[in-house]
Amino acid sequence: MTLLETIVHSLSTSILINPYFLFFLSFVLIALWGDASMVLLMILGVGLKLPLWIILVGAYFGAQFGDFIWFILGRKLLPLVAKHERWGKHYIHLIKSLNKIAHKSIFITLTVVKFLYGTRVITVMYLSHRKPKLNVWKFLWYNSLALILWLAFMGTIGYLVAIGFSFIFNVVKDIQLAVTLLILFFIIFNIVQKFISKKLEK
Repeated sequence: MTLLETIVHSLSTSILINPYFLFFLSFVLIALWGDASMVLLMILGVGLKLPLWIILVGAYFGAQFGDFIWFILGRKLLPLVAKHERWGKHYIHLIKSLNKIAHKSIFITLTVVKFLYGTRVITVMYLSHRKPKLNVWKFLWYNSLALILWLAFMGTIGYLVAIGFSFIFNVVKDIQLAVTLLILFFIIFNIVQKFISKKLEK
């Protein structure tokens, strides 16, 4: 490792160790990208021995903030989505199916969609138009409970993937192979999510 690489590594590690920055990073990544970010954050946390509780708290508030924004915007954006030739029929049909499965329970609906591919945002937007009208505070309450379950599951998955990634790297001593296997995991994970989503649409 060159002097420049050593300096860059030291600076990046010291920045990540800062609890405020780690919270902010977790908040932003989860708010923008969700599932994949949770796994990556846990790999980062385990690999650098960072406080995982900060990652989980940041992830919680990031997901809650993201859902809150989509809930507010959904009141204006959902009619546009519903009119879209491709998105409208696909997503509205999916959400109605989820409501039937959940027996019109907001909590169960929010919990289920957090584990499915490409359904979280449109579900939140749909609930903003739900009748009787859903109060934003009531939405945040149900969503917070669903997020706790989601974080418990994804945090565990992310932790196990991080441990597996570290183990593979220590065994094979090949970062390219370890990264390839990690990418393969993400591909399989997304395929399973899409498969379950399509089953629920039928």
